[in-house]
Amino acid sequence: VTVIDWYAFENCYNLKSVTIPDTVTHISRFAFAHCLALENVNMPKNLYSIEQYAFFNCPKLKGVDLPENLAVIETRAFSGCKSITEVEISKSCQSVGEYAFFNCDSLSQITVNGENTAFDSRSMGYSYDNGYGIKEGFVIDSQNGTAVEYAKDNNIRLKSQIVAGDVNAD
Repeated sequence: VTVIDWYAFENCYNLKSVTIPDTVTHISRFAFAHCLALENVNMPKNLYSIEQYAFFNCPKLKGVDLPENLAVIETRAFSGCKSITEVEISKSCQSVGEYAFFNCDSLSQITVNGENTAFDSRSMGYSYDNGYGIKEGFVIDSQNGTAVEYAKDNNIRLKSQIVAGDVNAD
């Protein structure tokens, strides 16, 4: 098995955990969309691409450990995954699509290790509440080119710019 095909597990409402073999290189469109009970998915080490809407609206999905070889995260791949708290994007990632991490309510930080990862509009940090906006408290942890530019262009704080202080901030 090298591909989890389009709509393979879409709407599997009781699916809680998935183990994907390391032979899989692509998770296709809507493969796990609307799996409302899905909490954990191991990402295979040879995974190259997570396609559009692959994990769309999986509100209980927590553990997202993206592999080193992952090159592409497409549009809305993790949109609506409300339980994800942190994501680390490897150096090999070439692009993160529009709204890839949109409305991820618990996501407070994304670490970007690559210097040339391309980010589409509202790739990360955005939510919708009477209009599009940056989620309060969201930060990007990166000191590399394109992630820093994305942060500046979208008024997102960089972790390196946060100064720790005491409790009353004096």
